[in-house]
Amino acid sequence: MKNTFNQKFISHLTILLLGSTFLYFNSNDEEKISSVLLFAGVFILLDLILFVVKRIFFKKKKSDPEKYPLPEMDERIEKMSLKLMAQIFGLSHLIGSAILFILYITDKNSMIRVEYALYYLFGILFFTMMFGLRIVKKLDN
Repeated sequence: MKNTFNQKFISHLTILLLGSTFLYFNSNDEEKISSVLLFAGVFILLDLILFVVKRIFFKKKKSDPEKYPLPEMDERIEKMSLKLMAQIFGLSHLIGSAILFILYITDKNSMIRVEYALYYLFGILFFTMMFGLRIVKKLDN
């Protein structure tokens, strides 16, 4: 399961667009465009810095090609990683639900705003709906 360049580019572009959109709607009228441009510039700059650091420190070692190369990922390891992803999604749902429950009961809106917890929970639900079907299909095979 190698990440291709297109997958990495699309994921970074999605994070950039979602962050810019949330920042645009959360900013004051005078600061909307400047805050979005600042976020986009800093995001691209940090992404390039991390890319250069990754290229410098994490070089692939060239080895002699083997006659019978081993598969990258065994089926058991793949199933274990899929189960781990499912547990992480379930745990994140549980954390989000517990935070919302505590905030609604105690009515303490000053520490964490209820809207932010709702955004977190809906984001996790969105990612689970996107990747959950793939996880189930791979576990069935």
